[in-house]
Amino acid sequence: MDDATALIVNVGVFIATAGAAAVAWWQAIEASRSRNDARDAQKAALTSWQEASSALMRANEISTTTLRSPLAWALNDLATALLSARMVGMDARQQLAVITERMPMIGERAFAAGDVSTQKIVRWCSVYARQVDLGDPPNPNQFMEAASLIHERVNLWMRDPAQADRLVQDDPRADVDFS
Repeated sequence: MDDATALIVNVGVFIATAGAAAVAWWQAIEASRSRNDARDAQKAALTSWQEASSALMRANEISTTTLRSPLAWALNDLATALLSARMVGMDARQQLAVITERMPMIGERAFAAGDVSTQKIVRWCSVYARQVDLGDPPNPNQFMEAASLIHERVNLWMRDPAQADRLVQDDPRADVDFS
């Protein structure tokens, strides 16, 4: 082979090698982009899964609170009615009539509250509302404080029944027999 032919062959080999190297380099860049895209997709999928899990937990919390809210309303109604009865001077027999009138609704709503303890919060509401000091003569400020405490504890029971049970048992602020 003469020098011109060798030069042409070498230039051809060089161009082919450079072309192959360029193609390999381009494929490596695309593979790297694909790998990064795959990682980004994996991160997005994981984030979506975490968000879906959080949404499911929140939906479950809302659902259980929704099951408990009718009883919570009934307990607030009972306690407020008892406090009001005391404010207007109703005696123990008349207060018992207030309780008796509301017990079927409370029992029904306690059953519908789901798989949680209802006995302690129901017992506490009825006893506390009958025993809390409202003053002599009954004072509207003390009425509001008692109603607020009942509301606070019943709302706690809706969110966390076990914690509310512990609270009404450990700090009943009335002589309540939980046995």
